[in-house]
Amino acid sequence: MAHTKEKTTGKRFTTQKTRRMSDGRLLRADSTRVVRRPVAKEGQDRFDAKLPVEQKQFFERAADIGRYRSLSDFILKAAQEKAEEIIAQHESFLSSEKDREVFFHALMNPPSPNSRLQNAMKDYMALIGRA
Repeated sequence: MAHTKEKTTGKRFTTQKTRRMSDGRLLRADSTRVVRRPVAKEGQDRFDAKLPVEQKQFFERAADIGRYRSLSDFILKAAQEKAEEIIAQHESFLSSEKDREVFFHALMNPPSPNSRLQNAMKDYMALIGRA
């Protein structure tokens, strides 16, 4: 009975094969191979992910229904849209937080009225008969 086990060490894979001989002794053989990945085009980078089979099939189904060229195109498009949404929400929060701070500061520390505002107040008081 043969048993194979692989472990990843960077880009190098070591394979151990174990076989039980008819007399009960174990025979073990190690082999190492180097896996070369394709080099990304200049200005591009790679992104790899492991995912459960069911999730991959689910994504493939969605990519087919959406008529994407590939699963990679579908995942990159979905990730791009989600990233844009998260960043926009974050930036919106920051700007609304700053707006709240400015508004609160103006309420708590109002500027003193200028001469035009003081004249408008006198005119108003005269109009309502409180001058």
